[in-house]
Amino acid sequence: MTQLLDQALLSSVEQLPAILESASQLADFWPTLKSKLYDEPEFVPNSPGKCYLLSSAIKHDSVVDLSPFNLPIKDINQILLESNLDALTTLSLSGNRFVDEQTLRNILTKYPKIKSLHLLNTPRLNLETKIALARMTKITELMDVSHSIPCFPSRVPEGSSNAST
Repeated sequence: MTQLLDQALLSSVEQLPAILESASQLADFWPTLKSKLYDEPEFVPNSPGKCYLLSSAIKHDSVVDLSPFNLPIKDINQILLESNLDALTTLSLSGNRFVDEQTLRNILTKYPKIKSLHLLNTPRLNLETKIALARMTKITELMDVSHSIPCFPSRVPEGSSNAST
């Protein structure tokens, strides 16, 4: 397992699909890979191979926390926008100094199932922009440094009945 994991971490993007296909036969490969990437987040930014690995490791997750990585826009695009994370409902980009309005708009367009968005300490996004973008989606919880409350309490979550109607 360790040898296969090291091989994956040192491989080019072109080599990774074949390596991951054989590695995915091991039951604990994906959790181990994910743990390794989160344990050493400084090695992921600006590494197309490691971004590919991270994207592959989180592809079935409904909750994705990218806050440890401080990813530049090109890496965010590779991990989120060039992938298909069907189950994504909660996303954290907290602490990312690169994420901007257009990137967030693209993410929210691609992943309309996101209900909870964590954007603490994202200096290129002001609170008004975050709220405006969230209001155009199904987001029911927006976490920000100055506001960690459900942003849209008047929205009724899907599947819930509203007692006042």
